[in-house]
Amino acid sequence: MPSIHSILQADLREALNHLIAVQAEVSGWLAEQRNFPISLQTVEAGKDPRQAIADFISLVVYANDEMEAGDTINCIGLCGTNLETLQGLERITLARKAVQKILMAMDKHRMTENKEVITLSKKALAKLGYARFNRRQAKRAFFYFDHRLDSVSFTWARSRQVVAISVVHAKTILDKRFQDANDLIAQESWHAQRLLLDSLSSDEPLVQVAPPAVHPRANITWYDEKGDFKRQVKVAVSPIFYLASENASLPRIRPLVGDKDEPALRLRRNDVQIEDDPYIPSIRVHRYQEKFRLEKKRARQQKAQVQGN
Repeated sequence: MPSIHSILQADLREALNHLIAVQAEVSGWLAEQRNFPISLQTVEAGKDPRQAIADFISLVVYANDEMEAGDTINCIGLCGTNLETLQGLERITLARKAVQKILMAMDKHRMTENKEVITLSKKALAKLGYARFNRRQAKRAFFYFDHRLDSVSFTWARSRQVVAISVVHAKTILDKRFQDANDLIAQESWHAQRLLLDSLSSDEPLVQVAPPAVHPRANITWYDEKGDFKRQVKVAVSPIFYLASENASLPRIRPLVGDKDEPALRLRRNDVQIEDDPYIPSIRVHRYQEKFRLEKKRARQQKAQVQGN
């Protein structure tokens, strides 16, 4: 009977092959669409912007040996294309999610090789020829609009991501954070923080807050079929794709300028509802302020009921 390791490795091989094939197909389409509107800021001198976008679409490994773990490459710009290509971009996003889901399942399985503890995911990726696989790069989704755009304004934004989690999920994250810690101080830290989580009601809503990060942002506007003005904001680390016809003009564009270290910290609305100090410091988990806890609890229960129906 196949082991769970062999099953997961087979699943990863199939998912990666599918992802690479879909990316190659869509990249080929983008490279050939010479008469569609395009504007790209991050492109090497002398390189065709359309080929630069095609290459970016296919990127799942570290782009060069100088990149450190967690580094990513951005591609800032705007690209008009046809409906078939937009649908292809959605297929890429789904394929990337499938790969990431398998890798997360493999992360739970660890082994020792040459006195080093490694995950099954790391071993399997190396075996498949992806020792330099960039998981952060390869999990990016591509934003697209299936209609024309009026304007796109690029700016720098400094924000921190706030993710809703449960008490059970927080315990899982905490346990994983300390699973390889053998010294007494680390074990005492884990135990103290675990007690804090154990003291909470199992249905109390919590949030995990990522450290502040600076990223390019796109403010996008358009008019819908009724003529109503619409606006949406997207993180712009990847090109913004939209439906266009050949030889069409570009939307109005304000390019990204200035110093990325200058923007003030922009907090999401949820940030003002959570306690300033983390409840579980090692994994950046916060409680909601007391006056918001019941409200958030009810909202999550209603959402769970809707999803269950």
